[in-house]
Amino acid sequence: MFEFSPFLWNPQLNGAILTVENIRLGFDTCLYAPTGGGKTEVAIELFRWADAQQWCTAFYTNRKLLTEQTARRFHKAGLDYGVRAAEFEHNENPQAAHQICSAPTEHSRVVQRGTKILHPAQLVVIDEIHLQSADTMQNLVRLHKEAGAKAIVGLTATPIGVNHMFDKLVISGRLAEYRECGAIVPAQVKCIEQPD
Repeated sequence: MFEFSPFLWNPQLNGAILTVENIRLGFDTCLYAPTGGGKTEVAIELFRWADAQQWCTAFYTNRKLLTEQTARRFHKAGLDYGVRAAEFEHNENPQAAHQICSAPTEHSRVVQRGTKILHPAQLVVIDEIHLQSADTMQNLVRLHKEAGAKAIVGLTATPIGVNHMFDKLVISGRLAEYRECGAIVPAQVKCIEQPD
């Protein structure tokens, strides 16, 4: 039986467990966690779970900086991964079960030009889904489903305008729960009482 990392914060663990339950029930899931809530860490746990199912995965980013950060996190977590993105040819590893995909690059190579085939992912995770819910990502999701993807998971701190892509919304935890475990510190705002 699969066990999640004991180092997850309670809200992260809650989000991971509820998302896996939805995946097992066949639901595409939008996973909410606040900014700083460790959504990439939850994705890493979902990919470890996918390893136990012998599933391939794809993690979609929309910016070069996020691709770089995700690659560093996957490396630190010990995941066998490759990168499918322009300017990341040195990180290509087509045989790896987990692929970090740049949505614009993947759309250009797979959909528009047809120079690459889609990674055969059973689990597709889309980072910053609130910024990636337009036609480009919808085309990629459709292709993944046609190729046999079993679950689509969107990660966001802003779950607005994405209900057309998902069956369920998982709220990993309230801000108070993230503050209680030390993941997020309370904001202190200081300002003058009245401008002169």
